[in-house]
Amino acid sequence: MSDTGTNIYAADLVRLQAAYRNLHQISTEAKGAKDNFLAHVGSTSGWAGVDDSFAKTQGPHAKKQDEAAIETVQALMGALIATVQAVQENQKNVQSTQNANIDAINQSASGNINTGKH
Repeated sequence: MSDTGTNIYAADLVRLQAAYRNLHQISTEAKGAKDNFLAHVGSTSGWAGVDDSFAKTQGPHAKKQDEAAIETVQALMGALIATVQAVQENQKNVQSTQNANIDAINQSASGNINTGKH
């Protein structure tokens, strides 16, 4: 998170963890909705009929709409999953950096520090 106006970057691990939990829950519920949607799209795929004039004119259009809807749902799920993974990786990176800094502070405070030349 950027603190506007001061060009300081601060990471709030608690907020990142909460964001990950919330996004993970949303993605779990969205997956259920996607699966439900896909099951119902299949059950209505023949609504236009089979071989009459209406079926011949509207059937291909309905099929294209179903395919577009399925592709959209799958793309949205992919984006949501990628977002959840990105937040999780950000959380891990922040935690790792914080842990390393805390370890360095503790080593410095105990006088056990490697002060090699740079």
